Amino acid sequence: MHDYQRGVSKYCSSLLLYAVLSLGCNYADRDDANVDISQYVAMGDLYFTEAETILNAAQEASLTTVQAMAVMALREASCGREKSSYRYLGRSVRMAMEMNLHLAVEGNGSGLQQLDIETRKVTFWALYNMET
Repeated sequence: MHDYQRGVSKYCSSLLLYAVLSLGCNYADRDDANVDISQYVAMGDLYFTEAETILNAAQEASLTTVQAMAVMALREASCGREKSSYRYLGRSVRMAMEMNLHLAVEGNGSGLQQLDIETRKVTFWALYNMET
């Protein structure tokens, strides 16, 4: 059995999943007569709270943690909470810098595969664009 079949991946984490779900709930648009949009907002709040809990328990920096904090920043901005958004984005940028995502990594001398190198680049430049 492959790791991805067990839900284990270096490119995904429960923190990142809950962050994405919390943001996605803000964009739910259901025209069903039985669905109240406030239900989606409430679900987004629950997902966000779970993401915060996981984030607060995180022991070490990881690429998915950097990405999750950036998504959490987007979610907070979409809810009109700019100060909170800036805090999450700032934490994300600082963690990315601690992980040296801003430095160019060349070839296999780094011990990273090409997909890892590309993922690091995309993550850093996404943060850069969000910050500017």
